[in-house]
Amino acid sequence: MNNRCSSFVRVAFYEAFDRIGVLSILAAAGMNLSFLSELHTVVKHSAPVSFLTPFLFIWCSPRIFPSPHFFMSAFMFFSLSRYPKAGSDLIYHIVRMNRIKWIACEIASMLLYIFAFTICQFMLSIFAMLPFVTPSVDWGEEILILLESAQSKWNGGIPYAIIYQLKQTDAFALTIVLWLLYCAFGELVILVTRLLNPRLKFLGIGLFFGLYFYDYICEYSLPYVYRYFSPVALSRMSYLNLGFDPSLPPIRYSMCFYLICITLFTCITVLLAKHVNIDDLSSRTYQ
Repeated sequence: MNNRCSSFVRVAFYEAFDRIGVLSILAAAGMNLSFLSELHTVVKHSAPVSFLTPFLFIWCSPRIFPSPHFFMSAFMFFSLSRYPKAGSDLIYHIVRMNRIKWIACEIASMLLYIFAFTICQFMLSIFAMLPFVTPSVDWGEEILILLESAQSKWNGGIPYAIIYQLKQTDAFALTIVLWLLYCAFGELVILVTRLLNPRLKFLGIGLFFGLYFYDYICEYSLPYVYRYFSPVALSRMSYLNLGFDPSLPPIRYSMCFYLICITLFTCITVLLAKHVNIDDLSSRTYQ
């Protein structure tokens, strides 16, 4: 039993951290360093900030495009669009470990990559601000000055509503949870579409642009009620009702939306994996 578990984890690990996965993490790190460079310049001439603040500057930026969230989504979905990984020897893996274990390993590998990607960006945000970070978990009195001074690049920063209505630890936890749910939702949609048509490769890029295009027209052309069906908006604290803006979707709705969708798409993924044509999925022609 232990050997099977260790083999399962080992396969998931090797699939998650191949060349494309590592390069995507590094590319995302480069974009975050560019965004945080201006904040570093501002903090250098003022008081140190909490170690959570740089990460929230990246993930809570209210702008749709260009924004750190946009680029993080692009790199994430590009990496996830490689799944399910199906080389010419896939048929032999299926015979050895059956289809349910195979698709479970693919989902586990994707989840592992999502967690690793997020942790790497969090650690990078701290590293980028050294030595001007402290172990405190409070916004600090200087946060408003920093927001005014560091909004010129990509018009980023943390919305005032988040600072005034949430503790920093609560804002950090909710931001992480929403991002992970958003990525898990995206990975399952990619798997379902690829299993429906094995010839579609790198669908994640098309999915990514489709989600952002819908969110863009929700912002500028459609009533705000349409944001209730925008996975991008529901994953961002900037576009959720924190208690004082009833026109925006509440956080509980966002959580329920993702949990229902993830449960539904997981069931569909397992059913499709049982019947997908392995010859089409593993053909060298489509890799």
